[in-house]
Amino acid sequence: MYLRPDSQSVYDVAQVCLNGHVTNGFSRSSPEFNETFCSNCGERTITVCPACNHAIRGQIAGSIIVSFPAPSFCHNCGEAYTWTARSLTAARELAEELENLGTEEKQILSKSLDDLVRDTPKNFCCFGSIQKHYEESGRLQRNN
Repeated sequence: MYLRPDSQSVYDVAQVCLNGHVTNGFSRSSPEFNETFCSNCGERTITVCPACNHAIRGQIAGSIIVSFPAPSFCHNCGEAYTWTARSLTAARELAEELENLGTEEKQILSKSLDDLVRDTPKNFCCFGSIQKHYEESGRLQRNN
């Protein structure tokens, strides 16, 4: 476990596979539940941020939360975790396949995806932008 200096709350360390499945939210206090490879997808698991080597924040010690989502970004360095980066790459690849969009529209859509994965006030605008581009591509039809 490690101490979070700003609030003095004690967090355990999460173990997460590279596809974003949390395999153990208490990897230090309950190592008997650790998995070298994810039982959901077979991908390797990690407990530290690949960018800064800081522990991935796990569950609060003593909590009994059953479901624990993988964080999208490292709380220490702010970099996207591997699973977040992979999701963005897949979404960008999908955007490139949209046949009815021009190069500029695809670039705008790609930039919107960056904002969409961050929990910021821009999210609302991004949803509208993405919906507009999908409608223009003919893949999404509005229900009027």
